[in-house]
Amino acid sequence: MNGVETIEIKIVDEPSYGNLHIRKYGTKNNGDERKLKDIRVKIYSKTRGKWLKFPNSGIDEGDGKYNYTNVYEDEWKKENNNKYYADSFEDASEFVTNDNGKIDIFHIERGEYEIWEVETFNIEYDIEEQGETSTYDSSKHAVRLATVIIDDKETNVEKPIKQNERDKGKLKIIKLGIYGDNGEKKDLPLKGMKFKIRSTVEGDQKNGEWVKIIDESRADNPDRDNKHYPDGPVYDFGTFAEAEVFETDENGVIEVPYYLYTDFNPYSLVELGGEKEAPIDEEHADIRYYIKPLLNLGENEPEELEVSELEINEKKYLEYKDVIIPR
Repeated sequence: MNGVETIEIKIVDEPSYGNLHIRKYGTKNNGDERKLKDIRVKIYSKTRGKWLKFPNSGIDEGDGKYNYTNVYEDEWKKENNNKYYADSFEDASEFVTNDNGKIDIFHIERGEYEIWEVETFNIEYDIEEQGETSTYDSSKHAVRLATVIIDDKETNVEKPIKQNERDKGKLKIIKLGIYGDNGEKKDLPLKGMKFKIRSTVEGDQKNGEWVKIIDESRADNPDRDNKHYPDGPVYDFGTFAEAEVFETDENGVIEVPYYLYTDFNPYSLVELGGEKEAPIDEEHADIRYYIKPLLNLGENEPEELEVSELEINEKKYLEYKDVIIPR
């Protein structure tokens, strides 16, 4: 009788989790790199069809570190894992970059993930070489930055995300009335004339959208220098109703208090109204004037703009076209 041979088979499960390291940085026009801190992102699992989240405590270790190491394997594998996954963008957790522009996420399921930025710097920096970017929720201004895969070949994924700072230029508007006095035409600065500004750039989703302020709190940010990070609020684009109103001072001048992005050229100025049918002053009470719109770009001499008519919500406005912001 032959002996019975015992064969021992040892089965070792491959780890089904990995780590994701995100580094967010911007480059200025002079090539200098800036680490982008306080950038908020959300992570979408294409494998699960859900958004990553974490409980109120235990995962967020601070300083951009998020650690799921204590989450049991069988917890991850639950089909209805509602503790660490959310069904909607709104319920997903936000992961925030530290002072070095980094987010480190440890011990998450392998799979394919999308990295979405949530309304931070996405207008000030132009995303470079990240493929198609798209808006998930227009009210949130979330932008898809990148897609990564954590698998058995790469369980420790490093993802640098580079964004170039947009070129900016300054805008100054001079609004004058021209009146006739004894056959002589004279310029008079017009105070209280109101404008909104929109981009008319071709082939871009910003075409026809209006300049609006999104963050006045950063006006005194010490990181800003006079062109790359100028004083004044940060702006984005929105609807006509959301747009910022600019009003001429006693000298007929508007100096837009921040730099406009040149890659959304040309812009147009839409006049909301003013006292253009009223007498100029007591001395010229019997004289009416008409508008001479002027634009002053930097140190250049003022130039006269083309005027047309624009209808919005069944109301007509004067529009001054083809305003090119210089770099």
